[in-house]
Amino acid sequence: ESPDGSAFERVRVRSVTRNVNKDEGISFFLLLDNSGSMWDDLDGKPTTDPGATRMSHAKKAIRDFLASLAPQARVALATFNTGYDPVQEMTSDAGAVAPRIDGVERPAREMGYTELYGAVESTLVGFGETGRRKALVILSDGEHLPPASAGSKTNIEDGIESAVREGITCYAVNFGDSADNTLPRLARESGGLVFDADNS
Repeated sequence: ESPDGSAFERVRVRSVTRNVNKDEGISFFLLLDNSGSMWDDLDGKPTTDPGATRMSHAKKAIRDFLASLAPQARVALATFNTGYDPVQEMTSDAGAVAPRIDGVERPAREMGYTELYGAVESTLVGFGETGRRKALVILSDGEHLPPASAGSKTNIEDGIESAVREGITCYAVNFGDSADNTLPRLARESGGLVFDADNS
């Protein structure tokens, strides 16, 4: 094992347990992009049909995911755009999260940017849940596009370092055709995957 990737020391394996993840459960943190473009359709075009937006598809995916969770699982939800909004703290009651999703509304124009890296870093650092397997699921359609006036203070390297240090596996669900090209690195280096959700 190595805390820094450079100095390694041999550690004795004291036991191996079958199905330990099933018995202990997994803590999932869902990070939902609520930037302006998430309210376009899957082709990235403006729409007046609420059911055709990327956001409606992302919300449905989250509801379906919550319904499939094992009883031992725990889940939290946050949204991000120009800012970061913790919507539901970590809970073992997946049913409590679904109503909170309905409260996610289109942001004001000035809040419609995508501060992706800062949101990822905030989530990873505040994840908690020691002693359990942890997974961050990022549902987003865009690149890291903070407002020019903000001057982003974080980068994806911070996220990768935090994910590896905290033992958090990162997954990205891409709802657009311009997904941030660094998200595959975050997923890969933390042991996760990227999925393209280019249709309903």
